[in-house]
Amino acid sequence: MYRWIIFIILSSLSFYIPVFIPEITLISKYLLYISVTFFLFYVSKRKAVGKRLYSKVIIAILLCQLVSAYNAYIFLDQPLIVGIIATFQGFGFIVYLGLVKSKLTLRYAEKVIRLFGILFIIVSIIDRIYPLFGTWAMDTDRGGVRFRLLGLTWVVLCFLMAINKYLEGVNRKGNRLFAFLCFVSIVATVTRQVIGVSLLLGGLLIFRRLSLCKKIIFSGILVFSFFVILPRISLFQKLTSATTEQVSANTHKADIRVVAFYYLTLAPRNINQVLFGMGIPSFGKSKYGNSFDYFSQITGIYREDLGYSGFYYNHGLIALLLVIFLMISSLMIPVPKHLQYLRYFMVAYILMNIASGQIEGNDNIIPFIYALYMINAFRQEKIQLKPSLKSKTL
Repeated sequence: MYRWIIFIILSSLSFYIPVFIPEITLISKYLLYISVTFFLFYVSKRKAVGKRLYSKVIIAILLCQLVSAYNAYIFLDQPLIVGIIATFQGFGFIVYLGLVKSKLTLRYAEKVIRLFGILFIIVSIIDRIYPLFGTWAMDTDRGGVRFRLLGLTWVVLCFLMAINKYLEGVNRKGNRLFAFLCFVSIVATVTRQVIGVSLLLGGLLIFRRLSLCKKIIFSGILVFSFFVILPRISLFQKLTSATTEQVSANTHKADIRVVAFYYLTLAPRNINQVLFGMGIPSFGKSKYGNSFDYFSQITGIYREDLGYSGFYYNHGLIALLLVIFLMISSLMIPVPKHLQYLRYFMVAYILMNIASGQIEGNDNIIPFIYALYMINAFRQEKIQLKPSLKSKTL
């Protein structure tokens, strides 16, 4: 069963899109659907752990997604079956319903996180030698070829976990090296938002665990690095230059993400579309999908550029509020020090969704759901320990 969880995650990442396997993206989608169906059927008779409220919220989100496909059929003339199939690209929330019945231990769950961090690092190194995975394109503003690999969200989670393990004194040399390699892989993607969020949350995780004297030293190192060392690094110079040029250009015209925000949230729609969304457009399969694709190419407005706004456009206000509830409520669940990285990852996920579509694709939804399960499962274990401890004292 544990192997099925790994296989589900791999298929959600399209096996990192190896270029030597034709139609791998399409094949991996069907493999994902089949493996998730088998997984849910396999654990269906088991008892769920954790708060049942989360399972109910997940089911409500999935129902909202189906209603959004119906909206696209009724109001935008997209065939219902086509709309439902298009919706599957964001149905990763359903994996939670299997995880809560999987009896997955925290030890194994952390091994899975580490596995996908290692895989991403290996694939990244291979791509630097010879591009065999993912996609790539020339980006002179960011220093040449820019590789795009699915699975970066897993690396952020792995990066924070390695830092936390190091602070807990668990294999300090190994986790220090692993955290460094994860961060190098994050920087190599030259995705400014993810780099900034990872650096901020990783630094904060370290800072809050230090003594006052070490906090002062750590702050001094950060200031020195930011103002003296980083400006001398070529990649940092190019990213800073690209950001400066973008800000300068935006003073003369509206920022494309601001325009996208207003369009995705304020475009005319009826009350049903406000509550349950416009539905995911299926490119090449419907007039709605083709027209939206053409509109995106002409205007540069993409749903994936804005997580919350894009999700609202696709699935409506109710589904968005339910997802935000999952995010915020997970931060209120008490976790011990050795699992603090899960809380920091949730904060990182919340921040990354501001200007990227982290909640719009299964490759990014599943790590969020996975971390949510881990927080919830640990909370349930704490509750179950109380009676046994009490009985021992009696």
